[in-house]
Amino acid sequence: MNHEDFMKYEEKKGHGTYMLPFAMYGTLIPDNCTFFPAHWHDEIEVIYASKGHCIYYVNFKPYDLYEGEVLIIPPGVIHSFEQSGTERFIGISSVFSLNMVNNSTVDVCSSKYFMPLFNNEIVLQIHMKNGEEHTENIREIVGKFLRCYYDKADCYEIQLKIYLLEFFKYLFENKLYENSGKKSSLIKMSDKTKAIITYIEEHFTEKITLEDLAKLTNQSVYNLSHSFKYCTGQSPMEYINQYRLSVAAKKLESTDEPVINIATDTGFNNVSYFNRAFKNKFQMTPTQYRRYGHNI
Repeated sequence: MNHEDFMKYEEKKGHGTYMLPFAMYGTLIPDNCTFFPAHWHDEIEVIYASKGHCIYYVNFKPYDLYEGEVLIIPPGVIHSFEQSGTERFIGISSVFSLNMVNNSTVDVCSSKYFMPLFNNEIVLQIHMKNGEEHTENIREIVGKFLRCYYDKADCYEIQLKIYLLEFFKYLFENKLYENSGKKSSLIKMSDKTKAIITYIEEHFTEKITLEDLAKLTNQSVYNLSHSFKYCTGQSPMEYINQYRLSVAAKKLESTDEPVINIATDTGFNNVSYFNRAFKNKFQMTPTQYRRYGHNI
């Protein structure tokens, strides 16, 4: 399967299904976007860099991801990505629940390997760089389960689980992880940031103040602003605006609603400000974006 075949596939309904919690996505920079804001999910994510170069931020740390490399994002970890300069990037992400490989009943594999991973007691090696000892083998295994899921041959569900178990077996037998010990201050900071992001996603249509967010997470406005920017690279208000604009862009693509309605429905009370902010983010007006911008 070549690069373009991979990129034609994209799950549209979340990260797989209840019965098969595995999904595959294509990321094209700048075709789809030039950045994706900080977020997290309970599933593990494995990213294969098919072409080009971009920058991912995982657990507050930047990673330059180049063609042929693999990035592993553990469950519950805040992450984002952005374009590197003007370079184009093509990535293939698999996002799956540990339930794919972790039995519902507790056994030695669950207690010894997967529960410590899910509980952040151990942290997987995140970046498999070109030229390093294990990268080629990891890349080969990742290619196996991506092709398996893409092709969907007979009994592919069984084969997919086998490849995922092979993936984790390789990581554990080669000790590509470290013990994290008890919750660090960084993890606590991450937990508060996740609570703020969830609140923004649920209340972005309403007025949100720093005082609201500080009260939500039981911290001062100063500490809130400092820790949120440390975790996401943006101030809380910058993140709120970026999230609102991203939702507005999706509405422009998928509906015929008037621009003024989209602005107010996404939390912008001032349409002139919405137009300026939108143009600053997408380098075109909302009307231009609706016509052709998201197809460029």
